[in-house]
Amino acid sequence: MLFLAIPGCLIGGSGLAGAPGESSCAACHGASTMPLASQPGGMGVFLTFSGGGTYTPGVTQSVTVTVNDPAFPAFGYQASPRMQGQEMTQSGGTLIPVDASAQFYPASIYSQLNWIAAGESLTGEPTNTFHFKWTPPASGTVVFYVIGMGANGMGDPMPTEHVYGNTYTLTPAAAAPVVNQPAVAQGGVFSAAAKVPGLTSGGWVSIYGTNLSATTRPWSSDDLVGITMPTSLDGVTVTIDGKRAAISFISPSQLNVQVPDDTAVGPVPVVVTSGGVASEAVLANMAAQAPSFFTFDGVHVAGTHADNTPLSAAAAAAPGEVIVLYGTGFGATSPPAPAGVAVSSAHPLPSSASLRISIGGVPAEVAFAGMTAPGLFQFNVTVPGTLAGGDAAVVATISGAQTQDGAAIPVRQ
Repeated sequence: MLFLAIPGCLIGGSGLAGAPGESSCAACHGASTMPLASQPGGMGVFLTFSGGGTYTPGVTQSVTVTVNDPAFPAFGYQASPRMQGQEMTQSGGTLIPVDASAQFYPASIYSQLNWIAAGESLTGEPTNTFHFKWTPPASGTVVFYVIGMGANGMGDPMPTEHVYGNTYTLTPAAAAPVVNQPAVAQGGVFSAAAKVPGLTSGGWVSIYGTNLSATTRPWSSDDLVGITMPTSLDGVTVTIDGKRAAISFISPSQLNVQVPDDTAVGPVPVVVTSGGVASEAVLANMAAQAPSFFTFDGVHVAGTHADNTPLSAAAAAAPGEVIVLYGTGFGATSPPAPAGVAVSSAHPLPSSASLRISIGGVPAEVAFAGMTAPGLFQFNVTVPGTLAGGDAAVVATISGAQTQDGAAIPVRQ
């Protein structure tokens, strides 16, 4: 029998929680099930859930059962959770016994349903309160069916014994909105030199989005630790393929970071964390080389004359002159230059990199190609002597990868 603490039976066996297709055990005890709402003085059976009227999928709640009926000295209940619309076949989560007197009927190969019940008698400490735990399902609306009973506790059912029924409907709790969650724009990871997609180990990239930072500033000398560049500015961090990136600039809509050392090739996740809140990951493509030239205005390549005077329309490059151009993302150097660490000397590109630079469609002689600052590549090239005046397209290729279209330098006649 179900309630072993009660001489005789209060509620016997499973399938007596009052769910569709089930008995309420009123007939056995000579009483009619009495809806809670019709009872004076709050008599009936109550369930109290630690999560209120909602649940978090998979997060266990504590449930308290209270049977109120001053006319009787002994009490018991049986409860069962069901998925709304599938009450006769589908359990609404898993029940976990707590009380010593509890009887638990778990799901089996014959049924996905589960029930729990408990009761007490005059021979024990009187109580009308019981407890169990409930682990909700992954989703959906759950209806809890419960039958409660006030009885004489002597195993001699009387027509005056009371059987109460009640139901409770619980829904998944709405996900709490994440305040000021940073969001990286889809496709919003570009070379910091030119707005073209692509990552490479040690290269500088710009990340675009919203709520990326609460402040706007570049790094300062105070942010450096010896020769190590900061991987956090004002609570902003960036991981690329799970590795922390050095950060040189932060703002709400743009971050500039150096890609950490990584041998991965293909899509890698980029995640921004600001104020302790992480963005959703956005995938960006990692390659061995993703070269691009820095520009002054989106077109004209950042470069100088030998005396460090910037190239400009008023100070154009002369045919036959050696000029200096700057870029990022040209790949590994020899010796290697670790990302996130200051560079103390030049790190040339290996000869195996097969670097080629053309100006105005004419191959240019490259006297030096290598990294001279963290992630910054310098190229000392001779402007071909055959060029006419005006803007001349600049293109670099390395191991099959090519710099952005539209880059140029001014050349004087």
